[in-house]
Parts: sequence; structure tokens; C-alpha cells
Amino acid sequence: MHESPSRFACADSWLCGSDRSSATWSLGVRVVCLLGMVIFANPASAQLEKLRPPPSLPSLPEPPLAQHFLFENPYPVLIMLGMLALVVLVLSRRLGRTKPGRLAAGGGVLLGLGALGALGVAGAVTTGREAVISQSRVFVEAVARDDQPALASLLSVQARLYATRASKSMDRQAILDWIDVNLDSHSPYAVDHLRILETQARVGPSRETARSRVTVRLWLSRVNAAAALPSSTTFVCMLDWRKDGQGHWQVTDISPIWLQGWGDISAFDMGR
Repeated sequence: MHESPSRFACADSWLCGSDRSSATWSLGVRVVCLLGMVIFANPASAQLEKLRPPPSLPSLPEPPLAQHFLFENPYPVLIMLGMLALVVLVLSRRLGRTKPGRLAAGGGVLLGLGALGALGVAGAVTTGREAVISQSRVFVEAVARDDQPALASLLSVQARLYATRASKSMDRQAILDWIDVNLDSHSPYAVDHLRILETQARVGPSRETARSRVTVRLWLSRVNAAAALPSSTTFVCMLDWRKDGQGHWQVTDISPIWLQGWGDISAFDMGR
């Protein structure tokens, strides 16, 4: 007797397919599996981490909410107090010259005064974190301009530039010399302009020490054929700070951690 072919003739007939529809579906499964193998063998995320700073980069914690909203960014509090004062004053007008109305009017005035007081306090107080953020911006701009006098005042005598996973480093004079040679206005790496994208900062572990992380976008004024950098790039580095005898913040350590196109550079030797 002639037997019809078993539908289990192919052990993986659900992949091999016994008819046109199953064969098409099988082909789709195989293509998806192949793409998955390619993606996981050469993940796109690894390439993206070279194009933009990944979330895995070392970062600094956010400041306490009370400090941030009272001294550094009081505007949300001011808006809230102002809106409450407006609502209470409108309510007081509806209540008229009754006792609840007078109480509401007084509350509205107090809320308005509270908003003005919060604005005055925020303007009068500069937190250590705000000072470090400001000095970080000044330092980055001084580096970009090759402003040697400003750099000399901002760099501590013990300043060094090093990568966290490298063995070599630069001392203060080597840092100044490198900037003067490589970022001079006639250098192929001279900076035309820059934009600071983000500055994180934290004061501690003592009041005399701090750390900041700066993300900056640089546009170079000229690039020759041998230059390793494109006409613009993004750079991330950590800066360690310490107050000098006069209470001014000075850079003690510079740690480059990420460069666009290269990715993680924390293992690059920075010495000569």
C-alpha cells in the first residue's frame, strides 16, 4: 500500500513548513532569528555609547530638594505661592468685609510676602554647589580660550590630569603646557565656540572639597587633515575641587571620562 507522506516527516516541520504559508512563516522566523544574532553579536547600543554620553557614565547625586527649591531654583515655589495668594485674595473679595473675608485677605497678603521673601533669600544665598557649578563653567571657558592667567589661578598647585583607569598623569605645569600647545588660536584644535550642556556638582565629603561633572559641546575653528577630531565634538569630564586659603575653589584633579566618537576614555594614559 502506498502511504502518504507523514506530516511529521520533517522533525521541525513548523520551521521547514509543509505548505506555502508555513514555509513563508518559517522564513520570517529564521530572518528574525538571524537579525537577533547580528544585533546581539554587534549591539547598536555599543555604537550609540560612542555618539552620545550613555547613562552608565559616572554621575553625581541630585541636591536635597529643600536646598534646590529654596536657594537654587525658587521659581516653582514662587509660582505656587503667588497662585495661592491670588486665589485667597479672590476668595476674600467674595466674602466681603466679614471676618472670614478679612482673614482670607490677610492670608493672601502673607502668601505674597512669603513669595517675595523666598525670592530675596534665594538671591542673597549662594550655595556651595552653585559656586562650584559657576567655577566649573569658568574653568571650561578658560581652557577653551587658552587663558593662561585664568587657568593659573584656577588650578591648584597639586593639580593633575589623569584617567581613572590609566597609570600616567599630567601635573599642573604639564596641563598648562598641553593647553597652550593644543588649544592655542593657531592650533588645529583651537575652539571657536562651545556650549555647556550639563553641569552636575556635589559638595563633600567636607565643606572644603567638591566634585563636578561637566558635559560640553565644542566647535573647532579649524581642523587639518591629520586631526583626529571632527569639526565638533562632545566631551565629558570630572573635576575635583578644594578651597584655597582665601576660600576660592581650585581644581585639584581633572578626569576625562568620555569623548564623542571614542566613547569611554577613562583608561587613556594622559602622561607624556
